[in-house]
Amino acid sequence: MSKNAGHSWAKAAVPAGDTQFEAIIPGYAATLLGLLETGDSGKTWTRVAGIPNRITAIDTHGGDLIVRAGDWRGVVWSYDLFRHAVDRSSAFSGGITAITGPVVATTSGVYPDRPGPLHGREVSRVVVSDGLYWAARAKGGVYVADSSLVWRLAYQG
Repeated sequence: MSKNAGHSWAKAAVPAGDTQFEAIIPGYAATLLGLLETGDSGKTWTRVAGIPNRITAIDTHGGDLIVRAGDWRGVVWSYDLFRHAVDRSSAFSGGITAITGPVVATTSGVYPDRPGPLHGREVSRVVVSDGLYWAARAKGGVYVADSSLVWRLAYQG
């Protein structure tokens, strides 16, 4: 953890054996042993009860009142910060690699699933920037979509 833009670092306290972070957003981390949360800017981390291991993606939803955590089995878990409650919200084919707004990227494509260039293909990452969704397909290609989520090739190396 760094308080000075990475000029110096201090070791954070994490649950025993939980050293592989897969994704991180302010206050939360997806790890191979579950979903972690911090209330002290990353000094100490604790597991969120009720969320299983192999968490690979996280995002916030509902005005940052819900953390969505995706796992390698294809399940998205919702953690309601107000109620401190965990619910299994949805399941997809393939392991989840990214969650961004309404888009869930998996090893079997993106959802909502529409026939197109990403249908049935492994998607390693999805991000949103200036109202556009960008998806990186494993083994090649970057795709872009607007809010209609119709994907088109943006770059092929």
